[in-house]
Amino acid sequence: MQIYFATKNEIKYKNVKQLLDSVQPNLVLKNIFSYNVSLPKENGNCEKENAVLKSQHYFSILREPLFCEDSGIYFNNHNQLQPKHEVKKKPQATHQDLFSFWSAYIAKKQISFGKLVKVFSFQFPKSKKVKEFQIPVKFYPTRTKPPQKDNPFNYLMGPVYASKPFYQLTSKERLKFRKKYLGPIFKQLPFYHLT
Repeated sequence: MQIYFATKNEIKYKNVKQLLDSVQPNLVLKNIFSYNVSLPKENGNCEKENAVLKSQHYFSILREPLFCEDSGIYFNNHNQLQPKHEVKKKPQATHQDLFSFWSAYIAKKQISFGKLVKVFSFQFPKSKKVKEFQIPVKFYPTRTKPPQKDNPFNYLMGPVYASKPFYQLTSKERLKFRKKYLGPIFKQLPFYHLT
């Protein structure tokens, strides 16, 4: 079986491919990097709606089995404030702006814990599936500025059990994290299109 991970983010693709190679070695993961396709509008009210919008958009073009991903971060005990939604109010914001604002906010409000919500939307010719996962995380306000192309939130949070932010995890530790939380959905992947 083969399936597309419809994303233009090469880092996301590399991470998911590494996971799939370990849990589904016979599954061929294809990419859309060489395709001249328009980007979907991510104007949903939450990460689930955005993941579905993405998968519907790319499926209308490719007409092949595919999946898309979207994620969100929520702070515990702060009215479930979602950082990404706030940033949408400032479309000109850069990764550095994003990092500086939320690092200062986390420090000021003394926020320690929250959750990372990841949603995968699968599209097949005759069926579709949406899988959502909530992963508990710990926040680490820091002045260490992330590289321009890196995900700034990797510097501000990490899995609760690891006691360090994502960017400090080794490749082996990152794969362990993905297998723990995301591995089960990909182990079932060949069966999704049959139901």
